[in-house]
Amino acid sequence: MPILRKALFYLFLLIYLIACPVTILYALGYIWKPGGEEALVKTGLIYLSTMPSGASVSLGKNVATEDKTPTVLRDLVPGNYSVTLSIKDYRPWFQMLPVEAEKATVLDRILLVPEKLPSEELSSVPFDSLICAKGTRFAIASGGPALKDYIIYDFHAKKFKSMVSSASYLGSLRPGSFTTEDGSACILVLARAGINEKYLWIRLEGALPEAQDVSDLFPKRPETVAWENKEKDAFFSFDTHSLNRLNVASKAIYPKIVQGIHGFGFFNKKIYLLDADNRLRVTDNEGKGQQFIPYNSLFASPSLKERYFYRLSVLSEDDVLLLGERGDLWTNRSPKALVESGVDGIEVYATMKKALVFRRDKIGVVEFPPRSVLEKTPEENPKVVWVYDKKDGDIRQAFWLYEGSHILFRDGDKTGLLELGTYGAPYLYDLFRVKSGTGIAYFEAEGKIYYLDASSSRLSSAEILPRAILPHLAFQETKDTKKEQGDTR
Repeated sequence: MPILRKALFYLFLLIYLIACPVTILYALGYIWKPGGEEALVKTGLIYLSTMPSGASVSLGKNVATEDKTPTVLRDLVPGNYSVTLSIKDYRPWFQMLPVEAEKATVLDRILLVPEKLPSEELSSVPFDSLICAKGTRFAIASGGPALKDYIIYDFHAKKFKSMVSSASYLGSLRPGSFTTEDGSACILVLARAGINEKYLWIRLEGALPEAQDVSDLFPKRPETVAWENKEKDAFFSFDTHSLNRLNVASKAIYPKIVQGIHGFGFFNKKIYLLDADNRLRVTDNEGKGQQFIPYNSLFASPSLKERYFYRLSVLSEDDVLLLGERGDLWTNRSPKALVESGVDGIEVYATMKKALVFRRDKIGVVEFPPRSVLEKTPEENPKVVWVYDKKDGDIRQAFWLYEGSHILFRDGDKTGLLELGTYGAPYLYDLFRVKSGTGIAYFEAEGKIYYLDASSSRLSSAEILPRAILPHLAFQETKDTKKEQGDTR
């Protein structure tokens, strides 16, 4: 009996001496790696979160786990893992994900796309074109050449309304161009009445849009027109290196409030200017109190002295992107162009200090690193990272989606979705086709894409973001908006 007790004692002691270190090492993140290179290695983990949640997780070829998203895959030996996510009625998601010792590989913005996007026809009649009042809840569809044939659709109220009253003489005018500002519910229409040109300022809000003939504010056709997106009664025209302020309510012209410039833009109710010496200045809406902004490195660039016009997109009080007539893209942090030519548009995400840029064959992302408190270094300068490249592409529109984690774009008559938060090439989804030659509108507050259907030409919508993850955006509704009524064609 004493021998048996002694044997049991040494047996449990041996188990303790083996198990205790193993348990401690496991708790510290070590694991035994078998095979030809047997060793104790530090482990890593993968965190996965999807919308919708509840996706099944597989590692490697057909190696299903019991995990459902959101989940943490722990105790993974460093290396590359093929991960597949699947859920009924949704397209499978696949990525090769790296795992490093003592690090977490995190993907918390995985958007699973349905096999067939939920869609809805909104009109019973076909349309010829669709114009997006970007950053608002309005789109404009046309069923004919005259202004009376144009219809406004309110995504929020889910109602149609005519752009002008059927009794108005403006209805017979033929629109030539529409100028919009991101986030503004006003548009400027250049229309023709016989051989004469007319400028119309139209507010899209209200039960009936308010269209005003503002042609008297334009003694001659300006080079460009723009305005602060919150303005409803004032805008600016630019010609001969001068900026003019125009007031719709008073029909007043304030000429040449700023002179000697070849670029401008708006931010926080101020005007940002590019002067003749290629330095950036800021002023109020009356052109008073001009000041230089810090980090003006553009003056060192001889290329900007060719006097092309530049549209300024302001991300913060001291970070500016400049887009030239040739499609050249600049930033005030560097005297060298980020892109030499070909850029067609910019979509700023100011809160994230980044912007997406697109040209016919590429989509890129520009990120602004935090400024160092020490002397400025080249590493702080923004760069364009091209996330999508298609040699025969015809990219015409691009939008930030899902808090900047995805990009929605239109390539000719095709729409696509890029997932950026990956550890390899951005994940690409092909979505659907739209009527050839027409645009799309994206309304983030409802997570829906609005478009003209490729086969029926009717105004339609498709849900790209489930309602569970929609940002809580408050509508700035006026009294007129709350009383809105319209036809339901």
